[in-house]
Amino acid sequence: MPQNITSEEDLVSWIQDVFPLFTQDDVSKVLRYYPGSNATDDMNAADYATLGYTGATAINVSSIATGQQQRANVSNMDPTSERVLTINRTSTPR
Repeated sequence: MPQNITSEEDLVSWIQDVFPLFTQDDVSKVLRYYPGSNATDDMNAADYATLGYTGATAINVSSIATGQQQRANVSNMDPTSERVLTINRTSTPR
């Protein structure tokens, strides 16, 4: 997983590289399942664990990254996970 994703465009490019059979609709589903926020994309921003039930969520900030990078980290799930399997079942080759 590259640790230089700083924009949603970078995130989309990474998703397309990792899942080359995903259609644009599939990529949109990933972005919907892992929504962005106004969390900073500053590589020097404070990284911290979240409570999980209030405030910032693990989708946008962790002890490793913030913003789009954290969004990519969270969406870099096991290819056998239910969300990826659901998307893959509906995907057709481009």
